Amino acid sequence: MKKKRKILLILIILILVVCLLAIGYISLNNNRNIDANTEVNNLINSSEYQEMTTNERKVACEELLSKLKKEESIKYYSYSESDMLFSYETKDGILGGIYIQDWNPLFN
Repeated sequence: MKKKRKILLILIILILVVCLLAIGYISLNNNRNIDANTEVNNLINSSEYQEMTTNERKVACEELLSKLKKEESIKYYSYSESDMLFSYETKDGILGGIYIQDWNPLFN
């Protein structure tokens, strides 16, 4: 009888350890997910980006959005040459955009 209790206790401890390890793994992976909008804001608000030409901005945005797509932080992105605008959708369904030209205050 005591042997069965010991086996049961060991089994319960093993199950708890596996559950805790699984929770820790999931928690670590969720913390590694990149918030796409934060990354985009970090890029466009950087002093380097502000000094880039339009073509350099296009390349920088393409690189960032491509990286975010590979990391599955965004579902898709596209670029409109006529509007000079990148559009993207985050994994949470939020739509975003990056206008790569300097903003014209006379334009509404």
